Amino acid sequence: MNDENLHQFVSILSEISYDSWNEIVKKDPEWQYLEKFYEAYGNGKFNVLLMMVGLNAYQLKGKAEQKYWLLLRKHIETYPVPDSLAELKQVLSDFYEKERLPKGKLKRLSTFLSSDLAETLWNSNPQEIELQFQIIWQKLSETMHQKANAKTICFTMKCLGISLYIQHRYDFNFSTIPIPVDSRIEQFTQKIANNKYDKMIEIQQFWQSVLLKIQDKKPLLTMIHLDSLIWQSGLLDTEELEEYFRECDSQKVGNNLIDFLTCL
Repeated sequence: MNDENLHQFVSILSEISYDSWNEIVKKDPEWQYLEKFYEAYGNGKFNVLLMMVGLNAYQLKGKAEQKYWLLLRKHIETYPVPDSLAELKQVLSDFYEKERLPKGKLKRLSTFLSSDLAETLWNSNPQEIELQFQIIWQKLSETMHQKANAKTICFTMKCLGISLYIQHRYDFNFSTIPIPVDSRIEQFTQKIANNKYDKMIEIQQFWQSVLLKIQDKKPLLTMIHLDSLIWQSGLLDTEELEEYFRECDSQKVGNNLIDFLTCL
């Protein structure tokens, strides 16, 4: 993507209102399907739940919305609220043992839920999570023995951010956490950048530069918002994009984006 196209792309996204950006995040499946458990679980338990299912949101049986998040909701709602990390582990074990790559997912389940980090999060209050958000990111990386910019680590931190949003908590630092590069993000990036980026770090740097430019007009925007938009809409066709931005009350933005993508 040349500088002129990048400037145009950023200008289009910068016209999305804060209200619309927030509605976009609420359309993410982790919000749509799991928000209902917040009231019963409470702050700490809900944070751990969203992070754990974020860690295992890989190599799914099919489309994430229907083959993972919806099935998770249906599974969890058949169990009482767990009183301990061990009980949560049992609830989720019954689900992941039937998923693809069960051995790896059960290992992640055990690693995270038996960690000091999970114990701390389970018993924490929202203000503590806000203040320690960046520290939690690094501790999560260490706990799971993955790089801090790995897709599942970044996505799990996004899940924690969404958990805080659901709790009406917004005062946390997401500024240095990169976009979680899954197949949808990668495909859309290659589409608009003419296959210029073939490494995850390059894709993450590209979206970080886009976000920084959007923040000139929308300083409260985070990578949570931008990832939600690209993940949800990046692979939609023209008719689907029109409907998507209508639902987000951003019809003009949708039309401008469609024109932009058509001319690439």
